[in-house]
Amino acid sequence: PRVDFTCFDNINSNYFSVFVWFSPDEILNATDNVFEDSVIVSKYNTGNDLEFAIGYSDGVLCGYASDNLGNVIKISDSEDAVVNATSTSFPLSALLTYDSDDNKLRLYSDHEHHMWGHIGIPRVGNLRAVSDSFEKVNTNQDITVGYSSGSGIGFTGFITELGFSDYA
Repeated sequence: PRVDFTCFDNINSNYFSVFVWFSPDEILNATDNVFEDSVIVSKYNTGNDLEFAIGYSDGVLCGYASDNLGNVIKISDSEDAVVNATSTSFPLSALLTYDSDDNKLRLYSDHEHHMWGHIGIPRVGNLRAVSDSFEKVNTNQDITVGYSSGSGIGFTGFITELGFSDYA
C-alpha cells in the first residue's frame, strides 16, 4: 500500500485553528468506505498523547482533543446536519478550533455546493459541534497530515488546502 503523508512543525496550541479542504480519492460505497474511520490531520504521534485531530468515525466528520486529565474529547457533526461521507459532495472544508478563553473545541464544515454559490472557493461557515469546557493538553509534537502514527490510521484522499493558526 502507498503511504503518503506530510509533517509540519509544532505550533503553540493554547488557542488554535486547523483548516483542511479535502476530497476522497476513491468512489465511496457501502463495502469500501474510505471514511469509515480515518485521520485527516492530527497532532498525535507514537509515544505521545493525542492533542487534536480531524477525521471520520463511522462515516461522520469528527474533531478530537485530549484534556489535561487524559480524556479524549470527541465532537461530531450534529445529528440534524450530519455530513456523512456517503451523502455529501466534495471537496469538503473542515475547521477545528480551540479557544482557551472559553475552553471549548469547535468543529465547522461546509462543502462547495452550499458555499453561497461560489463553486471552487473553500469556505467554512457552518458550526457543526461544540464541546463542553475543558482544559486541553499541550504537547510538543509535529502535526501530521494524511496519517497518525499515534492511532495507526490514515486517510486516502486529496488535501487541496491546509492551514494552521495559533494565537500570538
